[in-house]
Amino acid sequence: MKKISIIALLAVSVATSVMAASVVGSRHDMVFSGFAVGAGGSTEVCIFCHTPHGGQTSVTLAPLWNNTAVASVGTLYNSTTMNFTATVEQVNATDARLCLACHDGGVGMPVNQPNSGDMDPTAAVMSPNALLTTDLSNDHPIGMDLGLNPEGIDPGIRPLATIIGATGFNENPFYGAANTMWCSTCHDVHDGDPLTAPFLRISNAGSAMCKACHIK
Repeated sequence: MKKISIIALLAVSVATSVMAASVVGSRHDMVFSGFAVGAGGSTEVCIFCHTPHGGQTSVTLAPLWNNTAVASVGTLYNSTTMNFTATVEQVNATDARLCLACHDGGVGMPVNQPNSGDMDPTAAVMSPNALLTTDLSNDHPIGMDLGLNPEGIDPGIRPLATIIGATGFNENPFYGAANTMWCSTCHDVHDGDPLTAPFLRISNAGSAMCKACHIK
């Protein structure tokens, strides 16, 4: 009897840790966050971004995408101390347009509605910190190609192998042959672990996330 209780307790513990690192119950669980409101409210967590049928073929950066990406980002961050730069076209080629489907302030409406009927997300309120708009001039730059030797271009950036292998990312956080920085370099949109909020790939305690790339 005691053995059964211990096994049950372990099972609950494992399930709890898995749930903590899940989109379910996180800020990206739109049902939990109150986006699915009104008579046609849905309990389908994934439907706000993905659909099993009829995904948007024009969006190749995300599987079976079910939302409307913004047409383009706006003004980009710029600084006289930046050694890496990106154009609007380069940023548009990242996942930024997908993220801004909601984070531009206009709550994204799924293209394919759930079987339960139409949804009305107008009552949802996005926190000021999450409201980026399409003006990215006051946000961390993305779209830059770090290449294979970023420290050779900017001595304040750590070597690529150090960033990838010694920070806890557990995978290459950059994209493409040129090692391009995306939104998902720092954020894992499906991971709702409260220890790494807001959806950070690793904890930023002691600015660890920042110092994973920047020598400070």
